[in-house]
Amino acid sequence: MRNRTRKTRAALLAAATTGLVGAGLAVTAVPAQAVDVCHVHVESVTAWDLNDNDGEDEMKIKLGDSGYYGPWDMWDDWMRNDSLGTVHKDFTSSIDVGLYEQDATRQTIDVDNIGCSILGERTLELDGNGAIYRMVVDVSVR
Repeated sequence: MRNRTRKTRAALLAAATTGLVGAGLAVTAVPAQAVDVCHVHVESVTAWDLNDNDGEDEMKIKLGDSGYYGPWDMWDDWMRNDSLGTVHKDFTSSIDVGLYEQDATRQTIDVDNIGCSILGERTLELDGNGAIYRMVVDVSVR
C-alpha cells in the first residue's frame, strides 16, 4: 500500500503541475498583464551654449543602454533635426536619454529619464558642463 500512496501522490503532483485537478478539470492560467512597449524618437537638438570654447561641439546621443548615435557638429544657436537621421529606440517603463560632447574624452552634458506616462512630443532641457541644449523627443506606444 505504501508504494501506491507514493505513486498516487506522484500522479496527483504531476496532474497539478500540468493544470489538471482532482477529477480532471482543467485550470486556466491567468495571463500576465501586457506590458506597453514604448518608442522614443529624437526629433531635434538645439545648442544654446556650447561645452567647447572653440565654437563647436561634437555631440553624441545615447538612448538607454544602446550605443552612441553621432557625432554631429553643433554651433551656438544651431538646430539639427532631419540631419540627425533616425535616432530612436523601443523601451518599457522608462529610458535614459543622454547628450554627450565628444572630444579626446567624452563629457556628459546631461541625462534625462523619460517614461511612457506622457505620450507625444516633449522638450528635454539638457544642461551641464557649461553647455545648454534642448532636445525634442516624441514618445509613443507601439
